[in-house]
Amino acid sequence: MKVSREHLNKIIQEEVQKMVDEGEIDEGFRDRLAQLGGMAKSVGGMVGGAAQQAAQAVGQKVGQAAGAVKGAAQQAAQAVGQKVGQAAGAVKGAAQQAGQQVAAAGQKARVTSIKNQIAQLQGELEKLQGVAQPAPEVTESRKRTR
Repeated sequence: MKVSREHLNKIIQEEVQKMVDEGEIDEGFRDRLAQLGGMAKSVGGMVGGAAQQAAQAVGQKVGQAAGAVKGAAQQAAQAVGQKVGQAAGAVKGAAQQAGQQVAAAGQKARVTSIKNQIAQLQGELEKLQGVAQPAPEVTESRKRTR
């Protein structure tokens, strides 16, 4: 069952009038009750205003805190970005150095291979020189006997 506000006020007024008629309360009670109602509205307004101000203050503080957190997050992101950039530079430098070392090792290997080939050729040359001994000299006496 729904009761409207107006109907509820009417019931309260009838009950208060009944209490006045029966002598349970005096006639000034209505005035005091009305006065209390006005004060309650005033206090309610003050409480509402204070609550609104408090809500605004809290909102401002939350906004400031959010701004501080955002700023700190941006600084952290920048610091991380710088460290990542430094690490990438170090990796690139190490890769270049490794490449140079590989190239140097390759050159050393080529030089060693060439030296080995030269030594092999020298050995073969010495063998060939041993086979190709100069012919003994033909003397005049030998020439005649022929």
